[in-house]
Amino acid sequence: MEIGFFAALHSWSQKLSLHPHAHCVIPTGGLSPDHSCWIRSRTNYFLPKEALREVFRGKFVQALKQAFRDGQLCFQGT
Repeated sequence: MEIGFFAALHSWSQKLSLHPHAHCVIPTGGLSPDHSCWIRSRTNYFLPKEALREVFRGKFVQALKQAFRDGQLCFQGT
């Protein structure tokens, strides 16, 4: 199964003040190996969804920090 996610980087709040943040969408499934159909994930996860959410967030933030330390991210402005 081929899985993925997408993210949108927002840099402003609804009141147009600087507020950089990302919104991430992770699907509950993936494409079959031949890309012909969608395969839904099981409804009974190994761990509760809340725990999975926290683990994913922690790993994602850690990967962002590592990418920044490795010079793979570039921020403009102050």
